[in-house]
Amino acid sequence: MRIHNVFGGWLLGAIAGLYLGAATPVTAQEAGLEGPGVFRWQGDGLRLETQALVHDQVRGFFIGRGFDEAGVNLLVNEACLFRSAFGNLATEPSAPHITIDQSEWRIFIGDEERQLRTRADWQPVWDRLGVDDEQRVAFKWALFPTQQEFAPTDYNWGMITFGLAPGTRFDLEIVWREGGEKRTTRLQGMECAKQ
Repeated sequence: MRIHNVFGGWLLGAIAGLYLGAATPVTAQEAGLEGPGVFRWQGDGLRLETQALVHDQVRGFFIGRGFDEAGVNLLVNEACLFRSAFGNLATEPSAPHITIDQSEWRIFIGDEERQLRTRADWQPVWDRLGVDDEQRVAFKWALFPTQQEFAPTDYNWGMITFGLAPGTRFDLEIVWREGGEKRTTRLQGMECAKQ
């Protein structure tokens, strides 16, 4: 079974490269894409790809879902949105499942350690701005689920928010479980889109 979270035609084409299987980070230019670097990694059952969304992409997507100027500006200036795709590398039905819980992931900016902004973390922000339920639902379903389990060949995509200012450089420690065994990797030199 394949899991899909379709939320924009521009994203589908960009994610198509996920299954090319590059084992090390590559730049956007090497991948033939515009904008900040594309990060690809696979190992210990997990396959991933992520890339910062440029501000025009963020603006266009959320204006199209009814967000007002204040909400869109907040997302551009504070969210640091990345498109992402994750999947289980295994093809045998008996292979271990992969589970992800983004609340375990960590952002490192120099010696400072932070957590990601998950779906739940955005609710007080939307309360403060008075964002309507319709826009909240659109935002929720655009984000990658905070927790998810992947059977062999399963994958999903969505946005991840880091809650950082434009242009911030950081490392990301990703945590997952392969058949219950904890695994980690660190993506170095990630960067939020610049203004």
